Amino acid sequence: MLVFNEFGSKRNDKNGKCANCNRYNTSSAWCQTCDPQKTALGWTSGNKNIDDCIKELQLNATNYEDVIEWIPFNRLDNIQKIGEEFLAVWLDGVRLKQYIKEPTQSRNPSCKEKLKILHESKNLLEVLCKFKDLLVQSKDSSPKFYELSQDSSPKVYGLTQNTSTDEYMLVFDFQRYAHCGKCANCNRYNTNLAWCQSCDPQKTTQEWTSGNKDVDNCIKEFQLKSTSYEDVIDWIPFNRLNNVQKIGEGGFGSVFSATWLDGKRTVSNVAGEFIQSRTPTCIVALKTLPGSQENFLREFKSYTEFRLMGSNLEVYGLTQDTTNNEYLMVFQYANKGSLHTFLLSNFRELNWKSKLNQLFDISQNLTKIHNAGYVHRDFHSGNILQNQYINGNLLSYIADLGLSRKKDESDLEDSIYGVLPYFAPEVLYKRPYTIAADVYSFGIIMTELSTGRPPHYDIKYDEGLAIRICNGLRPEFAKGTPECYIKLANECMDANPSNRPSASNIYDELFRWNNIVRDGVAKDRDELAILKAFQSADAIIPKLSTKLSNCPKDKLTSKLLNFKNLSEPVNSSLSSISASKTIDFVDIPTDL
Repeated sequence: MLVFNEFGSKRNDKNGKCANCNRYNTSSAWCQTCDPQKTALGWTSGNKNIDDCIKELQLNATNYEDVIEWIPFNRLDNIQKIGEEFLAVWLDGVRLKQYIKEPTQSRNPSCKEKLKILHESKNLLEVLCKFKDLLVQSKDSSPKFYELSQDSSPKVYGLTQNTSTDEYMLVFDFQRYAHCGKCANCNRYNTNLAWCQSCDPQKTTQEWTSGNKDVDNCIKEFQLKSTSYEDVIDWIPFNRLNNVQKIGEGGFGSVFSATWLDGKRTVSNVAGEFIQSRTPTCIVALKTLPGSQENFLREFKSYTEFRLMGSNLEVYGLTQDTTNNEYLMVFQYANKGSLHTFLLSNFRELNWKSKLNQLFDISQNLTKIHNAGYVHRDFHSGNILQNQYINGNLLSYIADLGLSRKKDESDLEDSIYGVLPYFAPEVLYKRPYTIAADVYSFGIIMTELSTGRPPHYDIKYDEGLAIRICNGLRPEFAKGTPECYIKLANECMDANPSNRPSASNIYDELFRWNNIVRDGVAKDRDELAILKAFQSADAIIPKLSTKLSNCPKDKLTSKLLNFKNLSEPVNSSLSSISASKTIDFVDIPTDL
C-alpha cells in the first residue's frame, strides 16, 4: 500500500510547522490537512443550512487569512449606517499572520469593517446563493487587480445575523490599494493614501478630550467615519490658536481668523512612501456656535456631514475659548470673503466665464446638501465663501448651516430667519421650507451675479417688500445678460415650487454652459448660440457705467421675519421668462 504525503509539494520550512501533525505548513501558518477541520468546530449560526455552507467554504480554505466565518452579531460594536451600508467595529478582528520566530496565526482586534444587508434574508436559499456569488467575486480578483483597481471586489470575511431584525448581513473589507501603502497595524494595503479605514479611525479617538462628554462623542462619531487622513476632525486646544482676530459678524455669531500652530493634516510623499503629516502653521477661520449645546453641535454636525459627502469647504474641528468658555468651529479660511463682498470689489473684472464657474461651484455644493437630505434655509450671497488658490483658481463654498434641517424635519417655529429678498414667496406665506425654496434663493443669486448688486437693494426690507415678492416682484438682470441665463434664473424663481428645477438639474445645465464658454467650442447650433450669447455679454461689461449707491451695512444680515398680511404667491405678468426686465448700468452699492 502506498501512503502519499498529502499536499507535500506545498509544504515548506518557511511556512512554519503544524502543531498538530508536526509537518511543515502548506502555506504561511496554515496546514491544509489539519487547520480546515479546526475552523469548522466550536461554532454555530443556529441554522444547519448556513452552518453547512460556511463549513464547506472553511474546509476548502487554503490560507489562514481567507477563512470564512460565522460572526456573532454581539461581536460587532458601534454599528453606524452610512448610505446603504454599515460600519462596525469587529471586536475579534480580522485574521492575520504575525512573524516572530516563525509565522503564527493571530488577529487584529477591534478593527472597523463594513456590513451590508442581504435583502433576500427572508429566503435562506437566496441568501446562501448570493453569499457564494459575492465570495466568488472576491476571490476571482487577481492579486494585481485587487490591489490597484477600484472595480475589484473587497475581501469577504463572513456572515452575521442582526438579532433585532433577523436579517443576514455580509461582513467584508474596505476597498484597498497597493499604491496607498501598507497599514503598519494590520499589514493590509491602505484604503486611502496613508490611511487604513479599519485601524486609523480608532487611533484618532484616543489620547485627547475636550472635557465635555457630549462634545467628545460628537467629534469621535465623525472621526470614526473619516475615509481619509486629511478629513479627520480634531479637538483643537485653544492655546494652539494664535493671533485671533475678529473679521466678521452675522446673524448667527462672529467669525475670527487665527493661526493654527499645529497646522492642518496632510499626506506627504517621502522617498516614494506616503506618510501622515501636518502642514506648517496655517491661517484658519473660527466661527462662534451660539445657543444651546444641542444647537451648536447640530450646526457642527451639518458642516461635518457635508464635508464627508464631498463638500469643498474644509472643516478642521472644534475648540473652546478659554476666556469665555464659548465653543467655536475651526474651518478653512476663505481669503476672498463672501460672494457679496467679493462682488463689491471685483465685479467689473469678472467675465461670464468666471461667473459661470462660481455658479457651477455653488450649484454643486447645493446638490450635495440636498443629496445629504438637508435644506439650507438661509441661502444668500453672504453665506457663500470665496477662496483663491495659489494657481489663481477661485472656488466657492456654501457656509452658515445654522438653520439647515433634514428634509423631513418639521419647522419648530412660526417665524423665519434670514435675508428677506432671498426667501421664496411660499415660505414668506408660511408654507413649509423645502429644497425648492433653496432653489429659489439660487435664482436670486443668479440675478446678483448678473448685476453685481444685492436684490432689491434700493427697497426697504420690510412687509411691503414681502407683499410685492408674493405678488411676483423679482430682481432685474443687467443689460446683455444671455437669454438662456435669464430663463434658468426665472425658472428657479417661479412662484410655484413644483415648476422650479432641482439643484442637480441646475448643476447639469451650468456644467454644459461652463464647458462651452471655457473651451470656446460649439458642437451644434444650440451650443453656438449659447457661446455667442455669453461672448456678447462679455463685450458689454466694459461699456457698463458704474453708479454707486449707499446701503446700510446690516441689510444683508439674517434677521427674524414674521409677516401676516401676505397674499397667495403668484408670478408677475411683467416678468415672463422670455422678456425679463434688464438694467443699463451696474449699480454697485457701498457700505454693505
